[in-house]
Order: sequence, then structure tokens, then C-alpha cells
Amino acid sequence: MKTPDIKTIGVIAAGTAGAIILWKLASFLGLIKSKEEKEAEANESKLTAGAGADVTKIDLNNGSLSLSPNYFYTIYKRIVQDYQKKGKEAPKASTFLGPYKYSELCTALYNAKGTFNDNEAALYGVFTQLQTQIQISFLSNLFYKIYKVDLLNYILGFTNTAERAQLYTTIKNKKLY
Repeated sequence: MKTPDIKTIGVIAAGTAGAIILWKLASFLGLIKSKEEKEAEANESKLTAGAGADVTKIDLNNGSLSLSPNYFYTIYKRIVQDYQKKGKEAPKASTFLGPYKYSELCTALYNAKGTFNDNEAALYGVFTQLQTQIQISFLSNLFYKIYKVDLLNYILGFTNTAERAQLYTTIKNKKLY
């Protein structure tokens, strides 16, 4: 077997280096998506598609439903059923909402959208504070009543794919109540 000479090794090395440079350039230009970008797009699609699902049924695998203003009522009906199965009377819905000042949280979300620069930290901060899907859905319900706009559509209006993916990651594993 003949051993490759220096020229052959140089050509192979240059070809490999060129391929890597082209790959990096294509990734930088957005022609090829990175693993993180693919993951972010998958999470974004889960966020938007999930929020459009049937809000009259509980879906424990779809945290995005909590962004629907009407899902609050479905969750509370489930709570009442769970308590009835135990032979108990369900507490009022406000029992599950926690100590938050929801109107202030709605204002923080509304003000997170800026003219030139958005405040994503405020957006994530609100959803990090809330611990359950019923709390998020109540917030969405109140946001709709105050601002006459669906919370999810409002968020979609000023966030990019990566930001929506981070939001989905924040809310997807919240417990129901």
C-alpha cells in the first residue's frame, strides 16, 4: 500500500477546512439551521399550535393552552370535579390564584412591548412567577378583559422564535392547579 504524500494530505486538509468554513458561513447566513434554532422552532410551533387546541378539555401535555383566556374555566371545572370525587366542596377559584396582583402583571406584560426595544425580561419574569396553568390562564383572561387582545397574539407580535421558545420552555411543565 502506498502512503499518501504531503500534497495529497494538504489537499484533503484544505478541502476539509473549506467545507467547515462553508458550513459555518451558511449557518451564519441562516441558510442552514443550527440544532438550537431547530429546537427553538419546534418549541415555538408547540406554543402556537398548542394554544389553538380545544380549550374545553384538559390536556396535561399542552402547557400552551394556559395562554387561552377561556382555559381558566375548564381548569376550574376540573378542580370542582376532582373535589366532588373526594366528596368535598371545591374552594372558590380565587383560592388557586395565589397572592399575585394580576392587574399589575397584565400591565407589566403590556408594557413589555416597546417601540424600539422590548423588555423580554419582564415577559419571562411574569411567567416565571406564576406557578400553575390556572394562574397563567386567569392572567390571560384578565389581559383580554383589560386590553381586548388575546395574550398569545400580543406576545407573538413582539417576540421572535427564540424568545417564544424560551417562553414555551418556561410554561410547558407547570402543574394544572
